[in-house]
Amino acid sequence: MYQHDSQSAATADALVPMHLQISQNCAFEADSGPENNPDAVTPSVSSLVAVVSWDEAIAAGCYSYAQFAQNLHEAGIDSRLGLHGIIFGSAIESDDVHFGSPVVEPYGDITHTDSKLFMTLTSASTVRLLLSDITRPSADNITLQLMQEPGPWNKLTQATGFKAQKYSFLAVSIILILYTFWEIGLMLCTLTVWNRRMLMYLAAIGYLVVFALLHPYNINNRASQMTIYVFWIIGYLSFTLFIIAWGSMVEKIHTRMVIILKHHRK
Repeated sequence: MYQHDSQSAATADALVPMHLQISQNCAFEADSGPENNPDAVTPSVSSLVAVVSWDEAIAAGCYSYAQFAQNLHEAGIDSRLGLHGIIFGSAIESDDVHFGSPVVEPYGDITHTDSKLFMTLTSASTVRLLLSDITRPSADNITLQLMQEPGPWNKLTQATGFKAQKYSFLAVSIILILYTFWEIGLMLCTLTVWNRRMLMYLAAIGYLVVFALLHPYNINNRASQMTIYVFWIIGYLSFTLFIIAWGSMVEKIHTRMVIILKHHRK
């Protein structure tokens, strides 16, 4: 997630970390920086980077990295302090698991925020260590240097095979949605509307539409989080109804075979 450009390259050897106080509803107040602690910063103002612990951000009502950056920009904190970038601590607490998964990490729609800051994702333990150093009352001047590493998840999401799989899944989902609408249309023609099969089809369409077309992972608000959880349940419901229907059909076939065999023996 490290976004490298010519501006960041110019100051990457003298980045000064600072901690942001996060208020409720993911609002912000700066509790350090050149405006209220000028002796703590020796390099240029443009080298300031905000360090964010995601545990703290969640407790304050933040839901994605993109939402955090957008709210910071809308509050004018980035321009007022001359922030150069944001360093996020991963939502994954364990150092034994590779951070950066696009499913687990709450990226949000990062590419469409108004913020011009570069954003970096690192391990949660690294951010905790960094924050413990810069928030000490007797902390000396601290600078850091960012080194870009591709990481397994960046390699995966940029791979041609992953992109092909993504668009293949989208194409299959659209075909399934159209087929399901076709089946519903046939059921409406026969007036057999409210049955288990219809409920299964409607649940499947809802799940496919939300996850294949609307991309709720890229929406930066609470509603998107609730949508994901609700339609997960709806998807599981559709699959459960399918299993029940399949089991009922197998049971009927088995029962008929037993009756036929008994009749044949007689």
